[in-house]
Amino acid sequence: MNYRNLINVTGLFILVLCSIKSVQANAEERFPTLNYRTPGIYNDYEPDHSQDLMGDENLTQGSSSFKPKRAVTVNGITLLKRFEGTYLCPEDKELHCPYNDASNYCTVGYGHLVAKKSCQELIPILEKFRWENGIDEKTALRILERDLIIAQKALENTFSDDRLGKPDINANQYDALVSFIYNVGGANYADSTLLKRLKGREEISGNPKISYEFSRWVRSGGKVLKGLKNRRKHEASLFFKGFLAMSEENTGPGDDALDDADIIDVQLGE
Repeated sequence: MNYRNLINVTGLFILVLCSIKSVQANAEERFPTLNYRTPGIYNDYEPDHSQDLMGDENLTQGSSSFKPKRAVTVNGITLLKRFEGTYLCPEDKELHCPYNDASNYCTVGYGHLVAKKSCQELIPILEKFRWENGIDEKTALRILERDLIIAQKALENTFSDDRLGKPDINANQYDALVSFIYNVGGANYADSTLLKRLKGREEISGNPKISYEFSRWVRSGGKVLKGLKNRRKHEASLFFKGFLAMSEENTGPGDDALDDADIIDVQLGE
């Protein structure tokens, strides 16, 4: 190979390398990594998109035949939307674009896990689902409602009788617990002292022991997170008072008295 050919080959190699880097940079810009944690329901459940390809009318059905005894109310949906977060497309703020969460898992809408891989690895799947350029609010909500069935099933299965178990929780308490399970996962909830308190035939309205159990679940990845503290306070406010607090202050159980040993990691459970 003469000197001129060597220069041409080197130039071609550099051009290809630059093109690859450009594609990677565009993919990273297109699918940013956001500091949202993966919902705990996916600790126990792998996303099933077998029906997503059949059209939006099937999005609320999922792969489960489980039919919840109750629906999550507007209060519950509002709470979940607030704390799960979303990524609105830069080009169209009415659409929810795919992004990578803090675990680098591809996510779309209000915390919906596409798969436990990055969006950059899932471009063919996103294109097949027609999600690569974003989904509208109606679709995001329908996917969220389908995902909530996983948490609803975990909640309702812990209460065995036809009244939804003992104690007979009201709609606001149901919503608060669905949000809690969505965040920490069904298995962690099933092993929790919170559930033991709920099933202990204790008076649950204003019970400080139950309030305390909410306040303990504020650590993730070894760190106590402000977002989890706020979420627990809002869940407790909905559970005990029947409404969502408008501010982040004085919304539920205090955590100042918690010892480090009392705090629970939402990823690990008790």
